[in-house]
Amino acid sequence: RSVTAIAQAAEVTRLAAAFKTGIAGGNAYNGKDLLAEIALSPWFRAESVTDKDPVRTTALRDAGVERLLTPEELNWKTEAISGYMWGRRFQQTMNPERGQMRSNFQDDRRISSYELLYGGMDSDGITDRAIDMTPVMAAVAQSHAAEVSCPIVRREFFFWEDGERKLFGGISKFDTPVSETYVEFDVTADTWETRETFSVEVPLTAGSKTVRLAYTNDYENDGADRNLNIDRIEVRDSTESIVATIELESFGAGSCRGPAGFFDSFYRFWCQADLSVAFQISHDDVYRLDILAHQDAAGDEAAQMSVVVESDDGGSAGASVIRNKLVELHEKLLGIDVEADSADIDEAFNLFFEVWARKRRTEGTRFYDSAFRAC
Repeated sequence: RSVTAIAQAAEVTRLAAAFKTGIAGGNAYNGKDLLAEIALSPWFRAESVTDKDPVRTTALRDAGVERLLTPEELNWKTEAISGYMWGRRFQQTMNPERGQMRSNFQDDRRISSYELLYGGMDSDGITDRAIDMTPVMAAVAQSHAAEVSCPIVRREFFFWEDGERKLFGGISKFDTPVSETYVEFDVTADTWETRETFSVEVPLTAGSKTVRLAYTNDYENDGADRNLNIDRIEVRDSTESIVATIELESFGAGSCRGPAGFFDSFYRFWCQADLSVAFQISHDDVYRLDILAHQDAAGDEAAQMSVVVESDDGGSAGASVIRNKLVELHEKLLGIDVEADSADIDEAFNLFFEVWARKRRTEGTRFYDSAFRAC
């Protein structure tokens, strides 16, 4: 405990003793006298001081005493920060206007089992709240964290617009530890002769890079079949010099994709799938990838092509975005101020990267296929 916290606790002890015996010669247990004494105390009056004073900000940084949250407080804090409540459900009653909202930590009609397991009380057999963490409480806390994290992430990334998010604003589901940029295109040209050029500009460092192409909105109905056809990729540096030309028809067939067979002049995606193409660049620069493509038109939409450029050197734009988001989450969830290159962020990022890389390694092409299908 900090010196500030000890002093604050001592003031509370003084007020409690005076309340029992009578404040300033008054009657014992006089609530009005206690409120007046609190209002005149240094701690209460400090609230009116401006927050712009840097000296005060530093002095009060550790003010307050750390304590364990009650089940109700943890329930409210989770909802306030994330907009989600663990096990939230609406209990309909005989009167539709008196339905009750309940959660694993809170129930208006009865004491929740999780509430008691996490140190709560029922004012009957259990009348004191737990003040120290126990193994059972730790297990409940882990269950709470595991079971709320997935719904929060799924809702924010797949159902909420960026401006509506509480935790993951400013980051997309395509920002990965290796991603440099992500772009989506509608391919409207419907013949090889009228094929379009789609350009992606991205700053890249020297080394091996990967461009990942995906077809994301397959359509087939009553003999009509929409496909995505890609001719080649040209990589140009800032001087417009071509540093790499990749003819996609040279790549072998895979699930739902392969050379089209029309003199092997282009590569066809005939259902939702992706293709990874590696290329090398010799120097740091802003590069432009030109992708020549057309569609086999069908249905009401144009074929949609997604383009992701990736670097495996650990310093990608996506890695930077993730690190900055981890800094924000440390402050918002834990109340800790850290830097993007701090040991805390390194530990969190490395854990995230390890889990992400393992899933990508074990699932192979299905890893990206499932991500694109979720769009």
